[in-house]
Amino acid sequence: MKIVNLEGNKEGNFPVISTYEDYIHKCNLTWIDAATIRIGVGRCIDSTNSEILINTSNIDIDITDSGANGLDTGSEAASTWYYIFRISGTSGEAGLFSESFDNPTLPAGYTKFRRVGCWYNDASSNANSIKSEVVSRRMPQGSSLTNEEIQAIRCWVDEGALNN
Repeated sequence: MKIVNLEGNKEGNFPVISTYEDYIHKCNLTWIDAATIRIGVGRCIDSTNSEILINTSNIDIDITDSGANGLDTGSEAASTWYYIFRISGTSGEAGLFSESFDNPTLPAGYTKFRRVGCWYNDASSNANSIKSEVVSRRMPQGSSLTNEEIQAIRCWVDEGALNN
């Protein structure tokens, strides 16, 4: 883990601030209904590890909408993995669905993003959590997985979670 400490000035008027590479605190994902996922209150560092994005309230994103708080491009597709991003910029704070794992198409006015999870839109077009708890390191409870183990789970699920 890379830690960057920004020390205060010589008078000590500023607190020490730490930012963590790949840092996500809370921002829990919650299934609301067949089209809506909620990104909960929390904070995360953007994909360039340069800015902390703070959720002071829940952000609901709807896969049937497009743009901020919706789908980045195209229209909803059944049997498709969607990655969920927390986005930020001069247009405000929002969430975003994207089929892209690491390069969402950001709406105008948004320049910062952080992937916070992924959901599967099943054959009936209902979003279901499969990997989000593992990728966000909230599971398994009471232990941890290595980055390699998380990647193996991610690949296994992306390839159809074959029974092997």
